[in-house]
Amino acid sequence: MKQNNSKYIIGYKNLLLGILGLVFSFLFYYLNKESLTTGGIIIMALIGMSSMIYIWDYISPKNKIIGKNTEKAKQIKLDKRKDQFKSLKIELYNKSGFTAIINNKKENIEWNEISQIIIVRENLFIENEVCLYLRIDNLKGFEICETSSYWKDFNDKLIISLKEINKNWLAKFKTEPIEINNIVLYKRKNVA
Repeated sequence: MKQNNSKYIIGYKNLLLGILGLVFSFLFYYLNKESLTTGGIIIMALIGMSSMIYIWDYISPKNKIIGKNTEKAKQIKLDKRKDQFKSLKIELYNKSGFTAIINNKKENIEWNEISQIIIVRENLFIENEVCLYLRIDNLKGFEICETSSYWKDFNDKLIISLKEINKNWLAKFKTEPIEINNIVLYKRKNVA
């Protein structure tokens, strides 16, 4: 997949804001340390904490997993229309939906509730990519990054094969449960 340098802009802005905030906080303390009031100390502490948050947002492990694509990380983190799960284990699977254990809680989900699933997994792709993109749309099939397949291609066995991408990782639905970590499951906003 092609790299887009524009994806790094937000990350660099956060890093720059964080560093500038820390420098300002240090200078504010250094120049006024003899006459600091309680209010001044609180303001300085808030600026310092905000700066550290900006810096951490840039260097956090979550952003590293997706190649420091902080724009995408912020979209996943801040969009309240999407339900995020730390783990998903699919137990039963059929054409209408599946039974899954989501964050240690069993739940029945129908396919028409789901718009797409994004799975982030390190070292999944051969070409040093770290993100598996799986789109499910009304039982028509699924799309993995720039390639697509349809359920009918699997003769109703509903097996998703990733052999072409990584021979060491094969996801078999229905025949055996699979467990996926670092998952973001997007549910449709309005289900008919």
